[in-house]
Amino acid sequence: MARLSYVKDADLTDAQREVWTYFTEIRQKKPSDTHRIMAHAPGLLQGFLALSDASQKVSLSKRDREFITMVSAWFTGKEYVWAHHWDRAIRNGVDEELLRNLGSHETHPAFSEPDRAMTAYMEEAIASFRVSDATFQRIRALFGTEARIMEFMMVVAFTCFTSFIHGPVEIDVEEKYAHVPTIAALKSGAAPVRQRADLAL
Repeated sequence: MARLSYVKDADLTDAQREVWTYFTEIRQKKPSDTHRIMAHAPGLLQGFLALSDASQKVSLSKRDREFITMVSAWFTGKEYVWAHHWDRAIRNGVDEELLRNLGSHETHPAFSEPDRAMTAYMEEAIASFRVSDATFQRIRALFGTEARIMEFMMVVAFTCFTSFIHGPVEIDVEEKYAHVPTIAALKSGAAPVRQRADLAL
């Protein structure tokens, strides 16, 4: 069970209702559970949503943005994001074989050099907030211009943002994602399908 409550439609403040209007009129969908928890700070949630929208307008392909999201979830252990984006990533062209073998990204034959370079960067950056010269050179070779490199870096940083919310708050993974293999199971080599007891990871 999450450590903070999910803001309910019936209990909205004026500031929260303004954010909800953005969801219904602009995004044309309901707020996720992440947004319902973040809505306890509605002004900051508005800024988060603006950055989220901006991250969709970069030169990275939708496939690569989804791949980055999944790799970020893998290295930060964000089961909620992993579950929510699993089907979306595959639908947008990320090979399921990649997702199941992120732990061996430098050697597994399913990984292209661009995927290896992005994954190596995220592994190092998430672990220590630094990357080696060799890893950065791979990113430079992949993206070419400083503008595209910075777009990649900022999208990576954005995908890591909610790690500081999902983990401490222990946000629940909904039952409809029971078919998605957990990060913990894939890393341990255990049964890959999310069990009922794992849903709150």
